[in-house]
Amino acid sequence: MNKPTAIIIPLYRYSQHLETVLQGCLRHFPADRILVVDDGSPDLASARAQKYGVHVLRYPVNRGKGAALRAGIDFWRERKISWVITLDSDGQHDVADLPAFISAIAAGEADVILGWRKNRSAMPVDRRISNTLTSWIISRLARTSIPDSQCGYRALKTDLLPGHRWFEDGFFFESEFLLKCAGNACQIKYIPVRTIYHPGDVSSIRRFPDTARFIRLVIRRITGRD
Repeated sequence: MNKPTAIIIPLYRYSQHLETVLQGCLRHFPADRILVVDDGSPDLASARAQKYGVHVLRYPVNRGKGAALRAGIDFWRERKISWVITLDSDGQHDVADLPAFISAIAAGEADVILGWRKNRSAMPVDRRISNTLTSWIISRLARTSIPDSQCGYRALKTDLLPGHRWFEDGFFFESEFLLKCAGNACQIKYIPVRTIYHPGDVSSIRRFPDTARFIRLVIRRITGRD
């Protein structure tokens, strides 16, 4: 890789897929370029990650995925890393897609590289509807087509965060980030990634509170208070 690049894996509660994700990342990155941000997990998830020799940031209370991602990006920016790839710890992001992100970073054609789950047939129906509607709204607000605004599998330049005020600490930080990027004329590239949902896994998204947060995000954007 001709651009200093590192991995961020936000973690809340132990996932049985965490170690598989770490093993896959280690096939493409050395341990000192992988960071797990343990966002207040109530178990020994951090210890399971540390045995692989990766960096671990651990917070005693849950602050939200957005806050965890910002902490991870700050961690790597302070260490002169210019790009990060973010992926989840629950195994929904296939580490086999990492080379596609690495190649897109090397091509130097974008500021943000967003995973696009083109084949959504594996998604639960409610998630598919939510993803389609949310992506449509974010695209309208951003005035550019964003086919999968909820996908957390993405690569981005670490210097995109400073200078902005961030309102979202939870899942919708990822949407807020895209809106700010589009507003600053950042170049966004999309690459297809696999769609994986494991039977029995429970989403951390809380339907009604998170819907309310998304509505507030939309209102801030429309009224120019973002």
